[in-house]
Amino acid sequence: MNILIKLNEEFVKKQFYARKVPSELLEETLSALEGVSILGKEAFSLVIRLEKEELLEQAGEKAVQALVREYEISPEAAAKMMDFSPIPDAPDREDEQAATVMDEIRKIHGAEEFISLCEEIHGVAPRLLRRQASQVFISRSYLISCESSEVLSLSLNLFSRFLKEEGLFEAVRVVERKVPLSAAMQQSMGPGAAQNILGQNQTEDVLEAFSSALALASNIIVSLDISEWIDRIDAPEFRDFLESLQDNTENVIYVFRVPYLTRITLEMIETVLCDIMHIRTLTFVPHNVCQLQEMVEDELADMGYRLDEDAGRMFRQRITEEKADGHFSGILTADKILDEIVYMKMCYEARTGEESEVISPVHLEGLVRSRSWDKDADQIIAGLTGFEEPVSQLREAVEDIAKKRTKKGNTAAPMHICFTGDVGTGRSTAARLAAVMLREKGLLSDGLLFEHRSRDFVIPHLGRTVPNTMNLCRNAVGNVLLVDELEDFFPETRAGGEKPRPDRNGLEGDTDYAGQAMSVLLTLMDDHRQDMTVILAGSAKDIARLRELYPDLKQLMPYEITFTDFSRENMGEILLTIADKQGMRTGKGMKEAVREYFSGLDESILRDRKFSNARFVQNLLERTRSRAILRMQMNGQDVKEPPTLERSDFLYAARSGSVTLNRKDRTGSKYGFGI
Repeated sequence: MNILIKLNEEFVKKQFYARKVPSELLEETLSALEGVSILGKEAFSLVIRLEKEELLEQAGEKAVQALVREYEISPEAAAKMMDFSPIPDAPDREDEQAATVMDEIRKIHGAEEFISLCEEIHGVAPRLLRRQASQVFISRSYLISCESSEVLSLSLNLFSRFLKEEGLFEAVRVVERKVPLSAAMQQSMGPGAAQNILGQNQTEDVLEAFSSALALASNIIVSLDISEWIDRIDAPEFRDFLESLQDNTENVIYVFRVPYLTRITLEMIETVLCDIMHIRTLTFVPHNVCQLQEMVEDELADMGYRLDEDAGRMFRQRITEEKADGHFSGILTADKILDEIVYMKMCYEARTGEESEVISPVHLEGLVRSRSWDKDADQIIAGLTGFEEPVSQLREAVEDIAKKRTKKGNTAAPMHICFTGDVGTGRSTAARLAAVMLREKGLLSDGLLFEHRSRDFVIPHLGRTVPNTMNLCRNAVGNVLLVDELEDFFPETRAGGEKPRPDRNGLEGDTDYAGQAMSVLLTLMDDHRQDMTVILAGSAKDIARLRELYPDLKQLMPYEITFTDFSRENMGEILLTIADKQGMRTGKGMKEAVREYFSGLDESILRDRKFSNARFVQNLLERTRSRAILRMQMNGQDVKEPPTLERSDFLYAARSGSVTLNRKDRTGSKYGFGI
């Protein structure tokens, strides 16, 4: 039988400088047992084969004893550091050629430069080995620009296996470390900063200590995150650090990792590194929505499943929702959604007894938060409340765009729109509707909505704003890109007309991050007139200021939709209408309590610049619903159906402060405007 031994990752990392790392220790210990063979070893796992099932207990005891003896921990602690689980034997397929590591590398999406490097190494390896010149290769180092730590970790682990397979380098593990700032750099950042890094009783500089530890390493690939040094790359202490690494290049391959950066910033970093080392620079382009879908579909195919067209669009819709909440994690998020899809499909099959390889929306109920993802424009409009004027303006704008596009085949007419109004007046809802309308007119291919804030574009670090803005826009091609909360596009230096100061490396204007973001956004809006719609949403004051700073906006955004605040009566009726459309019943006195509450709402709350209109209503309804469900659960009632809202539930929710009720919900609530 085959057994997978998973090691606790935190425990393994703590033994980095030990005489033997845990995987090496267990390999040595277990291979000495009769009837036990090692099938594979990684940094955090081993695969062993037992000739007899009875050997499992003996192997576990020997493994625990080895950890206790080597790392001086208790037997109980040692047992918790390992997980033994059986895995099925691989079927014998003599007619099928075994896959190589190079085959796995070729499957990495968005890693064209890395794949090209491995193809190059694959071609040159026999010549290096024939002339016994493998050290020529090992002495090379790499600068990798990559936004996803998961993609980089996967690639480097494959790289380690690949080099071993090619016979060039026997890397026993890949080690990932963040290069700390030196004490001098920490002190330059403010009082007490160095002490926070070094501690009160430590006198040795952390950078020097870090360098000394690396000098003792052998047979490893070291991934060094130098992000904190990007705008300090030419500092003397960093150059000293690079020179210290040169003391150990015979047994270590160095990989310097930075985020996804502009080419000019990468070249600046590369120039400094090349003064000390031989550097090869590689870029991993961030995955867009289509690439994430391809990855998920490949994994589904391995399980014998495939998404139909509507389910594929449902997946893309879920990705847009994940991106909108501000906590998108790339491949990790896609894998999470993949697990949900497979589990939902299997639950459906278990419930109905119907099995098929096709996954359709009927199998994925609840995968997306939006209630309108599969509705046409008329169906969405029918679900709106108190929203007639913005809908009318939006219809006129879309009809005008379509008319201009069809007239003499004019594909250059821009489709970008300004939304002017305060928060909570339905701008996000209108953007979703615009995406559907434009798709139905054949003006957008996919018609999904990507929601972002200005702060998502403006990253105040050297070389990051431009590629980040380009990536956000790349996702939105064929779709609508809504940019809300525009404050980060207005730095004080631009508002006062002061010319941006050069940064410490002399790169003129590189500190004007807001200007960089808007410059890229405007360029891409112009380049993608025919297949992307950008909507800038803000107050009338913010929109006017943006147009003053960037005159091109007037020509690129010829359409403006105006959103007005809701009246007291509107807000009360919106709450009751949404509750009714979601199937919630109202108890005795509930409707009267709602109308009385809004008619008596303090004027100071309505005049507060932070008052969020329909968002206030949405949060109030959500708290009322939550209280009703809790009450029903306590009374032993079934809560699978929409709850009955009682007067007491609403009065309890209404006691929430205005700060709570005005707060923007980043979880993608389903209750906005009854959609």
